[in-house]
Amino acid sequence: MLPSITKHSWFSDSETLTLETYKADFTLNRLTHGVDNTHYDVHLSPDLCETTNTIITQLLEQFSRTRNIETPPDDLQLPQEISLFYEQCYEVLNAALDEAKRADEEQVFFLAKVAIIKMLSKSNKQCFANFTTRLSEEIWEMESGSFTTKRRPSTYKEKKIIFQKRKQALIKKNRNLILQQIHFILLSSFNKAQNGSIEKLRHAIFGDTPRETRDLFNNIMISAGKRPDAMFMAENYILFDERNDRPDSYNDLILLIKSILKEISSDNGKLLYEEYEYDGFIKNSDNFDSLLNYIDTQKKYSVAKKQNCDKQQLKQLKNTIAQQKQLLTYFFTQFKKNNLVEQFTSFYELKPLFQDYCPPLSPRQVMQFYDIAKNKNDKSGVNQRLEKRYGKQVPLAMLYQKVSITNWIGRKTQHHYLLRYIQAISRYHCDLENLALLYRSASHINLLTDNKSLNLSTVNQTLYSFLLPHETVFDLGERPLINHTIVKADIRGATEIIHQMQAKGLNPASYFSLNFFEPINKILGEFGAKKIFTEGDAMILSLGEQKDAPGDWYSVARACGLSIGILQIIEQYNKGNRNADLPPLEIGCGVCFSNDSPTYLFDGDKLILISLAINLADRMSSSAKSLADFRKMQNRLFNLYVFHKRGDREKFEKRADDYRLRFNVNGIELNQAGFEKLQKEIKLTKTTYKVPGSVESMVQVYIGSYPTCSGEIRQLAIHEATVMEIQPNTLKLCGRTKDKYYEVLDKDSFIRRLKAKFKSPSNLTAIKA
Repeated sequence: MLPSITKHSWFSDSETLTLETYKADFTLNRLTHGVDNTHYDVHLSPDLCETTNTIITQLLEQFSRTRNIETPPDDLQLPQEISLFYEQCYEVLNAALDEAKRADEEQVFFLAKVAIIKMLSKSNKQCFANFTTRLSEEIWEMESGSFTTKRRPSTYKEKKIIFQKRKQALIKKNRNLILQQIHFILLSSFNKAQNGSIEKLRHAIFGDTPRETRDLFNNIMISAGKRPDAMFMAENYILFDERNDRPDSYNDLILLIKSILKEISSDNGKLLYEEYEYDGFIKNSDNFDSLLNYIDTQKKYSVAKKQNCDKQQLKQLKNTIAQQKQLLTYFFTQFKKNNLVEQFTSFYELKPLFQDYCPPLSPRQVMQFYDIAKNKNDKSGVNQRLEKRYGKQVPLAMLYQKVSITNWIGRKTQHHYLLRYIQAISRYHCDLENLALLYRSASHINLLTDNKSLNLSTVNQTLYSFLLPHETVFDLGERPLINHTIVKADIRGATEIIHQMQAKGLNPASYFSLNFFEPINKILGEFGAKKIFTEGDAMILSLGEQKDAPGDWYSVARACGLSIGILQIIEQYNKGNRNADLPPLEIGCGVCFSNDSPTYLFDGDKLILISLAINLADRMSSSAKSLADFRKMQNRLFNLYVFHKRGDREKFEKRADDYRLRFNVNGIELNQAGFEKLQKEIKLTKTTYKVPGSVESMVQVYIGSYPTCSGEIRQLAIHEATVMEIQPNTLKLCGRTKDKYYEVLDKDSFIRRLKAKFKSPSNLTAIKA
């Protein structure tokens, strides 16, 4: 009689009898999502995809010439193509590992592996669909009379049509089996590529990979898909009954094993683990070796005894053997109660015969005819049914011989079969769950192939490219941007200028073009700027810093220099316009730095940059009409003043937009982030000027130098000022805030302005910080 099944009975006296959980925790969550913010955009080697399609198509041709799909011909080999496929897989994985190393992120490498597996499955199904479509088209052409042969009788055409139809029917009937076999051939080469020197190199870079992750990519279920055929199940696992109300159905077997594990791991009826942990115990087939495999423990005991090991160790092994035998007996008893002993015994006894009987039978039919032969004496009736179904006699002598043998199977052999049976259930449960996890990961991958999608993802820096060495990355001819700076130049009073010129019969469009847009376009290259958008009275420009190009990391300094250049152009053209009695131009500039990459979209073939910095630069380049009186302000040294309306600061301080009031006429405002970035780009020297009698008695200016794209060194100055608070209605100053704003100045122009305002040098004092 068995002892009570408690934790103390089975686990307290032996370290061998333990339960280890299994939990696959695979994710790609540290990677950057693609342009749809949901999937990961992947560009997989076009040559690898083409080689895959070639292999699949050639294999389909060979299968279509095979009478028995279940037993493919010996010449079902493509050594050269398979060798090329292996080499390309190796090169792509090697490139992916290099990219993962650069990014210091192992998930990049895993993404490449999942992408290849998804590509294989997708290509397999697509090539099969194309192949069957081609067969249908060929049959249609023959039947429509477009198929002709020279010196052939009409019967040849009829025979050809019949042959093609049979081939098509055979291919369609065995679709799943064909796809499975092709997938297995491709995956074998892929596994060889991923588990060789590539895995050693990956281990050297990133260290050990959890067993669960290794199992995920080496899962034999990948080749079979969600609905493996019976022969695949028989060779690799067991045959489950597909009816849910049978004790040997998949779900019922899992529930039975789980209930037994709960019993043997409980303490006086109290469960010691959470419900989900038992599912993990079942997935780990090593648990059942630890609990039930007394044969391996006996071998260890024999070796230890020959080596004269410690008596305590020998005693421990003997205790483990006894416990394992008792546990195996208990499992056997529970399986017998559920009428499963005959199921697993007959399966393992008949398994060697599947190669002889399948085809024409399937493994499930062999098991069914085994039941018929065991329970009925009418052997001729069985033969007649087989002959009627398959058109020929099927010799059943070996099957009947096995029936008689199974009646004499000993208990020790049945125990051995039970252990194999439970371990097969465990492996299948684990592999099935891992397959579902891999499918979920693959469903989050977009395999991009068209240039438009590749272009969009590339410019948004969301594309993961895994290519062969000779293939070029699809990009816009430049390295990725790591940040960007937006410059907006906005003409003041453009509507009024247009009205004045039209009243005189003049062309305002050409006026803006000759005095604003065209001369500015000529200086963009000097500062590394690109034009994003142009409208009638404004221009939006961008400057970016490229990855791995620190020699050009001056985007803010050059944006400030570009803005100064724009003001100088306006000032130069205004001199001539005044003489010609044309209205002068006034502008406001906003320079906004963003420490991230811009995003893009395509409007047809037109690339459109999307960035919050554009909106902020638009605010900074604006000038409130309510502050027009500042033009008349005496002792005004600067062209930019920024205010908060009382009460607005607290209301909008957590908003992304900027709700400050500005007076910006021929001024350039730089945002706070831009000023901080500028301090990293160049050395800024702080100078404080005492300016008595002006609006600001103390003026703080930062002065520094920067290189243009041609290498010319130029100077600029940054005026740091305090944002003042004003009354919303009267616009009267009512206090200072803690906020600062920054105006970009041309150093030489600023100094000249000071000297012109204060003709006596004693009235102007500079204090170096």
